[in-house]
Amino acid sequence: MTEAAGRGGMATTAVAATVRREGGVWAGEAAWVGDSALWHLADDLTWTLVSGSSARDESGYHSSGVRPMPTGDASWTWYSFRIPGGALFAMTDGVGNPLMWSPQVQATLAGWWARPPAPFTFAAQIGFAKKTHMDDRTVVGIWPDWKDEDAGQENGSGNP
Repeated sequence: MTEAAGRGGMATTAVAATVRREGGVWAGEAAWVGDSALWHLADDLTWTLVSGSSARDESGYHSSGVRPMPTGDASWTWYSFRIPGGALFAMTDGVGNPLMWSPQVQATLAGWWARPPAPFTFAAQIGFAKKTHMDDRTVVGIWPDWKDEDAGQENGSGNP
């Protein structure tokens, strides 16, 4: 750990995923360090945290404290997954925490992101209710190719 990092200097979090479609299932691996996370939006518009942490500190409030990367022990976490349907979203905690903590945010984002919005619309939606510049608001959405998905369901094979 550098001296600046030990005094509350800059820090980085990251989430990375490799994903592929196997019929109507997302299969892949995710790796992360820090408080960025991978989320799944199911076809029924419910959210599931695939990677990351859902912990708050003991007071029940979110801490803005960060740790530098790489960590002193070079720790990171990974997870292999198979998830049916929906879409995947890699995001920083500026969107992930409100998503985790607010049913209203969950419902709103699920309605907006059930299908891919236009790129500039997506960017504007990520900035919802932003009152400060403290938290980074970054989201990468991964939706299936709906044309291929719909064709696969029509022929009953699950594979286009």
